[in-house]
Amino acid sequence: MDSGKISSELLSLASRRLDIFRELVRLAEEQRAILVEGRHGDLLDNVRKNESLLLTLNQVEKHEQALVELLRDAGNEHGYRPAYRHLNQQVLEVAGQLRDLVSVNRELLENAAEYIRYSVSVLSEAVSDSSVGLDSDRRNCPTLLIDRKA
Repeated sequence: MDSGKISSELLSLASRRLDIFRELVRLAEEQRAILVEGRHGDLLDNVRKNESLLLTLNQVEKHEQALVELLRDAGNEHGYRPAYRHLNQQVLEVAGQLRDLVSVNRELLENAAEYIRYSVSVLSEAVSDSSVGLDSDRRNCPTLLIDRKA
């Protein structure tokens, strides 16, 4: 394969990588909305799409690196550099946006997990408190918070 075709393919892969990062940003924004709105059923689908894109990104980056090495070995790495550098700069900007979104989403998930732990703790205490003072026959039966209030 000649250097021109390699350079063209490299730029195409770099453009594809940029598109993948943009899609990851879109999915991160969608994930934030899912978390804020409490649409937990949609979260798994979002995560699956994200994982698929990350696998594709990994393949694209490996192929891209192999082409860079080919051009470097051929001594013809100057022809593609300005356009490649420009695409890489755009990827860095989009990756910065993605990092910020992932940070916010991680915080939302951590807050949700903390709320769940708190809720389980409160329910556990309510269940154990509801069994205090019952006769021995009823103490061995599971009780609900609703039973205690009734």
